[in-house]
Amino acid sequence: MRKLLPGFIPLIILIIAGIVIAGAGGTYIVRKQFVKKGQSGKAALDEKKISQQLKNPVPLEAPSPEPTAQLAPSQYQYEPEKTSDSEKETQEPAFTINPPSGWSQKSSDYIKVGFVAPEQDEEPAEPPLVYMYGASIQIRINTLPEGATLAQVVESTIDGYRDQASNVQVISNTPTTFAGQDSQVLELIAELTEGHKIHVTNYVTVKNGYTVGVGGLTLDSAWSKRAGTIQTSINSFRFTD
Repeated sequence: MRKLLPGFIPLIILIIAGIVIAGAGGTYIVRKQFVKKGQSGKAALDEKKISQQLKNPVPLEAPSPEPTAQLAPSQYQYEPEKTSDSEKETQEPAFTINPPSGWSQKSSDYIKVGFVAPEQDEEPAEPPLVYMYGASIQIRINTLPEGATLAQVVESTIDGYRDQASNVQVISNTPTTFAGQDSQVLELIAELTEGHKIHVTNYVTVKNGYTVGVGGLTLDSAWSKRAGTIQTSINSFRFTD
């Protein structure tokens, strides 16, 4: 793996953990502590850990509450906070993007804004489990370390995916023009802990001394039905400064 410049944050579009549910006798969520990769390579119940928990119950950490979903606007506009000494050349980029209709808007400490599909995609796991994963579009903006190049941003982003997932297959890594900037578009497939694969497209660029990543991801098995919607939204992205 390449050594990153000090302060460098890869522009990975976050691989958010999916949800494993069991369908026998009603639908319920299975805690990740009791899920493993089965013989099929997909998520399976870890019966040994379940048996141990039943015999000697151990308090489990309370799951983090899901933030209240907010329906995304037809066009999302981001305007950074301006300070008295702000200069256009060093100001965090402002932008607009049109989220897919009906998707929810979410943000976190790691992404500037994200949009999540209203219905999760499913694929079979080992019975009685079904794996569920929500398609999303995410935008990340980070400060570009002094001396860093777009090529380094791209390479560290690929390395970031390899840190976060296994069997990362880079389908394409192509130069392009995106939102008026010289950019690179990545497309890759990566395997999650439970053996299920996700499909990612990520446009990486640099503007005003910041790295910008605009991308989408979903289960690989759902990519054919989600790709058009995700790409249309990404194509609507515009810098407004």
